[in-house]
Amino acid sequence: MLKSHARSTRFPKIPTPSLPVATNEKILVWVGDELLPRDNAMVSVFDSVVQGGDSVWEGLRIYNGKVFKLEEHLNRMFDSEKALALNNAPTRDEIKESIFKTLIRNGMFDNAHIRLSLTRVKKVTSGMIPGYNLYGCTIIGLMEGLMFTSLNSKPSLSHTLVSKISYFGMAISFGGNETQAKVNTESC
Repeated sequence: MLKSHARSTRFPKIPTPSLPVATNEKILVWVGDELLPRDNAMVSVFDSVVQGGDSVWEGLRIYNGKVFKLEEHLNRMFDSEKALALNNAPTRDEIKESIFKTLIRNGMFDNAHIRLSLTRVKKVTSGMIPGYNLYGCTIIGLMEGLMFTSLNSKPSLSHTLVSKISYFGMAISFGGNETQAKVNTESC
């Protein structure tokens, strides 16, 4: 019965949505130790980020050929990595190399954003037993161009403090619909 149900179940193909920034369709994404085309950039289903949401991340902005507050972001990432006791984490130089290679290969030197993630590990099998964590951390560097064209044309930001974590509340308009977004202040 299960086999016949599996054969008869068809899932509709979801149409590919248009991207807010068309050039982001051709980006290369850093995963592990290589750059991959957007549609091929994936982590294993056995990665700890999939199994239990186990990762640290930073949002970095690129303005005028420079990564804004790079050292501060990396310091915070390494503090988080230590707090979560991630083993076999890449070095600061390895992470910087992944960032700069991603920037250069994508040709994005201004008005870009990198979501830099460090997952705990790709496991040998599913489960929470630490002995399954044999492969080491995975670096993910997802870079995309931003919709605005300069610092002066950023959406207006209003600052609020929530539980000792700072956020900017930002109203963004998409075809007349207003959406509230929360952005890590250190990535702006």
